Amino acid sequence: MAAASLTGSTRPTNLTDYVNNPSSVTSIVQDDQGIVWVGTLEAGLLRLEADNGNFQGTATGISSEHVSSLSFDSNSNTLVVGHHESGISLINTSTNTLIEVMTTQDGLDSDMVIEVATRYGIAYIATPDAGVMRVNLYDVSILGSWQSLGADNLEATPVAVSGDTMYLGLTGFGILVIDRLTGDISDHWTQNGNLPDDDVLSLHMDYNGGLLVGSSVSNTGASGNGGLARWDGSNWQHLPTSIPGWGNDPYVFYDVTSDINGIYAGTNRGACIWNWTYDLQDCISNQDGMPSRFVASVAKIGTDRLYAGTNAGAAVINTLNGSVIDVWTAGDSTQRARTVKIGDILYLGFENTGIARYDLVNQTWLQAWDGTQGYISDDDVTALVPGRSEGTMWAGGDFGLALIDVVNDTVLKSWNRGTNTDGPTLSNTPPADIVIIDDVLHYSLQRSNSWWASNDQIFRIYLDNNTSLTTLDAGSKIGADGVVHGIGAVGDELWIGVRPQSWNQGDGTIVRWNATNETWSENLDTIGNVLRVNARFLGDCFPLDAASCEMWVAYGNNIMRRFNADTMTLLDEWTDIDGPIRGMEEWNGTYLFASMNGILRWDPINETWLDSWLEDDGLPSGSNEEFYTMEVVGNGLWLGSYGGGFSGSEIMLLDGSTDNWTTWNLGTGDIPGGYPADIEVCNDVIHFMIGRVSWWGNQGGIARFDMADLDGDGTTNEWIAPLTEGNQGLSDNDPRAAWLRHRGRRLRSLQLQHQPVPADVAIA
Repeated sequence: MAAASLTGSTRPTNLTDYVNNPSSVTSIVQDDQGIVWVGTLEAGLLRLEADNGNFQGTATGISSEHVSSLSFDSNSNTLVVGHHESGISLINTSTNTLIEVMTTQDGLDSDMVIEVATRYGIAYIATPDAGVMRVNLYDVSILGSWQSLGADNLEATPVAVSGDTMYLGLTGFGILVIDRLTGDISDHWTQNGNLPDDDVLSLHMDYNGGLLVGSSVSNTGASGNGGLARWDGSNWQHLPTSIPGWGNDPYVFYDVTSDINGIYAGTNRGACIWNWTYDLQDCISNQDGMPSRFVASVAKIGTDRLYAGTNAGAAVINTLNGSVIDVWTAGDSTQRARTVKIGDILYLGFENTGIARYDLVNQTWLQAWDGTQGYISDDDVTALVPGRSEGTMWAGGDFGLALIDVVNDTVLKSWNRGTNTDGPTLSNTPPADIVIIDDVLHYSLQRSNSWWASNDQIFRIYLDNNTSLTTLDAGSKIGADGVVHGIGAVGDELWIGVRPQSWNQGDGTIVRWNATNETWSENLDTIGNVLRVNARFLGDCFPLDAASCEMWVAYGNNIMRRFNADTMTLLDEWTDIDGPIRGMEEWNGTYLFASMNGILRWDPINETWLDSWLEDDGLPSGSNEEFYTMEVVGNGLWLGSYGGGFSGSEIMLLDGSTDNWTTWNLGTGDIPGGYPADIEVCNDVIHFMIGRVSWWGNQGGIARFDMADLDGDGTTNEWIAPLTEGNQGLSDNDPRAAWLRHRGRRLRSLQLQHQPVPADVAIA
């Protein structure tokens, strides 16, 4: 796309009149100075006048000419420019000057930027590998990234963004729907509802505004196996996947993209193409000249050109006729690849190949560095990280360790495995991961394929004088010979993931070494099954005072963690909470938590626990103490408790004006029997999801407290007829959760797995 239509202009603006090869326009925003900023895939960032489209020039000094997205923040007069593989650039729109270029070398967690958004002086940056990064635009400081808090070791975590909504795919967990402005999770899509499959591998907001979801599914042979589906905001469309012949149907969808001509997916059966009538055109595979039928990534690089990346190389496909017109191969297969970007060159470490080099500007492969060029003495590279000085990187492998100055084309240090004259003594096993904290290089050892082997020693080198420090015995911290799975830096601590050496692997944990005072910190507790997760922002949160905002996370039966939401620093952790926690609320200057043993209370000023509310001690006489839901509505605190049996449960209201309690028993009047599972307000009616205690008996439904005379009888603040199977068409009398749908008012049901997830979810 080389033309853009501008507000107030009656003609399209042809960008090729001003720049060469813009390729495509990736984003357009207008600032408050009357300037339209146009981001392109190949020609950087252009400025045009909004009223007449006159060209005002291009932005200079930005991190890359490849622009992935733009967002303008009027509070700080800052234009945030996202780059596909080069971080972000910040531009002052009032003075038309470059403020800053920020990449991983400046502290970002990732250089790969999918989408940027701004709100109240904060930039939110969606990445494929590091969650959502955040930058304070007022002082250009990096805030903590928002990353996964419970779903670990995932095969993929794809992200797609549409307006104020972010979709986060979690393989095995489905899709989280997140309000990008508040950070709240507004919905969770699973295959037990309408999502085709929980094993989500790829997401993409397509050319026509729909959400494309690629998953790993069973090879059913059906005309559409659900591996690739499209959500148009109301309905799911399963794209056809059937190809004549045995074993030709794609059923693993690693990546997906689209343009005006159609939809493109990287699958286990090649690069597949659909048109916009959802006809499967072809799957281009190894019989067509692809280096492999397993296509891990796809990207449009021209009107009729599709890039397809595989684990055996990459190819360019002509999408008009499905022919493979160019192929690049890495020359060898590899178990692990490490990447470092310096300038416009991407360096990739491979086993059996050495260090591959890719020119990001000219999009060409350079001569690889193997054991013959003098940079490394062996082709097996197992680790690659940036050095302390700009333009340098450390490479580790069968050759030992080497520090390479790629700018000046010089090897600064080269140490063999074992003893080195005037240098450190290295392990005889090649490094697996390298982490540099201040002036000390730490590296872990590659794991053996034998279950009885241990690799729990962490080697350390003092870089200022090239001497060995004592090794860290990670196994000793768990009381056994250990197997290390990874290391990483968290502040001034080295975190080491280690498990006991055992044929059945055993339970592992994270042991922590404080690199500043050279002492061991306490291990992170092993918690077992995560079970239910409840997370909530508490305090003066966005946009008031992000620094005083906290995120509280409860999971399992006894775990509670408290984080500073601005930096995601762990402030407190408890392992003996009477959980699971079923609700978190702010009430009269305290934080309340609905627990299995009363209402827990936290004083945020003094940062200490207060006495819990129990029967006759904060709670009314005769009340239950096992709470399953809690919600603040207006000036009232509503609670739902379970007391055993069909009618021993209660709904309770604490009036914030009078400080008086009112209690209603379930199974009386218009309140069904069962237990209160969730609370949601819709159209001034408080809806209580009443779950069944057992399959027999007259239980379950949705109790309703009318605050605004919905039934027109002239009375407010009364219980009205519940929603049940026999009354107003509830599909099942066992609702367990509810949420407010902002568009429309009809009720619909999502069928969810009964154990451990409840059977019905009612949505208003």
